[in-house]
Amino acid sequence: MKTPIQQIAFKLINTQATNVQFDIYTDFVHSKKSDQIILKLMHEVYYSNEDLKKFIVVFDVSVESKLKIFELNLTFKALFETLEEITPEFKQSSFVEKSAPAITFPFIRAFIANFSVNAGLKAIMLPPINFVTDPISEDKELIERALKMISKKPLKKKKK
Repeated sequence: MKTPIQQIAFKLINTQATNVQFDIYTDFVHSKKSDQIILKLMHEVYYSNEDLKKFIVVFDVSVESKLKIFELNLTFKALFETLEEITPEFKQSSFVEKSAPAITFPFIRAFIANFSVNAGLKAIMLPPINFVTDPISEDKELIERALKMISKKPLKKKKK
């Protein structure tokens, strides 16, 4: 007998990049040095007083090049809707604290990757982040290693 699938208590309605500040500090200069990025990420959850079934996760993201090639600051919002009115217990649940940011983050990654390519840079691919653990303290070493890996040049294909 199969175990019934538990229905998630909320769903993503929409995402929005509400504030983007981007600076490139070089003119078409392609450094042969391997660059690394510095990622700063914070998020907060806000609840609507008008619609008791909706909440918003707001991310403030900062990505900058260690070689001072670029700097990107972004505010990114995700609107969620619950099946029932939001309770104090729901506000303290792992759904809000962990799942909603984890659902939102891939949209941020995709936005930054596409934005950077359209701005004339190589795609900036942020590493995945585990929101179940504290990404700043427990995953700091993992994030730093991932950032180093993505900032290296891609492998060249061997000639046949």
